[in-house]
Amino acid sequence: SAAGSSAGGAGGASEPGLAVFGLRGAAPSVATFRDSVGVRHGLAAVGGPGGAGGPRAGDHLAVVQGGTRNCLRFYAWRKEQPSMTCTTPEKVGPICTTSCGSFVVAGGASGTCYMWALDTGALVRVWKAHYLAVSCARVLDDDSYVVTTSEDAIVRVWNTGDLLDSSVSNPRASMSFSDHTLAITDLWTGGFGVAARILTCSLDQTLKSWFLHSSDPSEERSYLLRSVVLPCPLNCCTADGLETFAFVAGTDGVIYEVPLREGLRGVSDGGVSLGGGSEGEQARKRRRATGGGAVSGTSTFGLGGQATAASFRRRLEGHTAAVTCLSMSATGLLLVSGSSDGTCRLWDTYSGQAIKVVSIHGGLRPVVSLRVVPMPRDLARGHGATSVTSGGASERAITIPPLRPLHRYQTDPSAKGDGSADTGPVVRFRP
Repeated sequence: SAAGSSAGGAGGASEPGLAVFGLRGAAPSVATFRDSVGVRHGLAAVGGPGGAGGPRAGDHLAVVQGGTRNCLRFYAWRKEQPSMTCTTPEKVGPICTTSCGSFVVAGGASGTCYMWALDTGALVRVWKAHYLAVSCARVLDDDSYVVTTSEDAIVRVWNTGDLLDSSVSNPRASMSFSDHTLAITDLWTGGFGVAARILTCSLDQTLKSWFLHSSDPSEERSYLLRSVVLPCPLNCCTADGLETFAFVAGTDGVIYEVPLREGLRGVSDGGVSLGGGSEGEQARKRRRATGGGAVSGTSTFGLGGQATAASFRRRLEGHTAAVTCLSMSATGLLLVSGSSDGTCRLWDTYSGQAIKVVSIHGGLRPVVSLRVVPMPRDLARGHGATSVTSGGASERAITIPPLRPLHRYQTDPSAKGDGSADTGPVVRFRP
């Protein structure tokens, strides 16, 4: 299923702003939630792998409230009204959660990031991540790093261990790169933990591919694999799980398919060799000239601000306004796009055809955030899905773990009313 969040309209915040529709079937929506006027990248599924919603589906949906109110709302499946509303220290935008379901991270308009422990609601870390507003935040699939981007055109990678360590008063970014020239609008992180590929797109019309890799375990560094210039300022990007192709879209309403592996010859300890031996040789020469430091070999298409035939493989057209968000299914066969024209389109990535068009709230509000999650079990029961049983026995009751109200201010973890020391947030490890 796909959850889409729309911006506010003339009808007020009491109208439904968050809608859930199935990728399979003709039903326009399977659930709606009220008082959920969203913002860009302000939608996340909260819940661990073994939660009641199923693997990666989440037990709750977290939505950052748009407008002038500084609040974060949580919604439970099959309940229109928010189950909990929390006040945030400032106006936050992008949010993300760890795969273990223990922490939620939010980026603020001042460039400050906040991390809460969902088990206790404690604000465990507040740190200055960027100079300008945080535009996107993601956690790697193994929860080892938090990646943030900003309107200051800088990407920073933060070690989760440092953020949770109370003895570290001022965490520093493990990796930082600033090859973009304008504000970064979206961020996508792949699998494989610390060896993940990262995609960033920006208003400077470029899609950049990064590789978190280090031949020396004691050294943390990244490589810029590729930079692709496209015809318009970019708003969103995503890729398939195998990291073979990416989809990126912007202000012209067209979705571009960009190959990620064409031209890659491999990764060596002297840099990244792309497209042929000339680029790898140049990278090795630059490495020797700089005394053996880390040098990134890059492959740039469409230099000079003009897209070339090698920039993208094909175009997916259908939206009548700017595309604001993209999300892909786990199999990579389906792509969902949201636009300012108030519609979500479901695309078949193999043929490039639109197989479903869903109008959110009659097309009166732009779609600002989108997320594809597996169909939760309590929603699937009412839409033709068979109930899950074990050995022919009846399905056991599902207990959803309670949510604690998020604290607005950070407290001293060593000071408690009973004189005992606080051991910090509770961390649930994945099996």
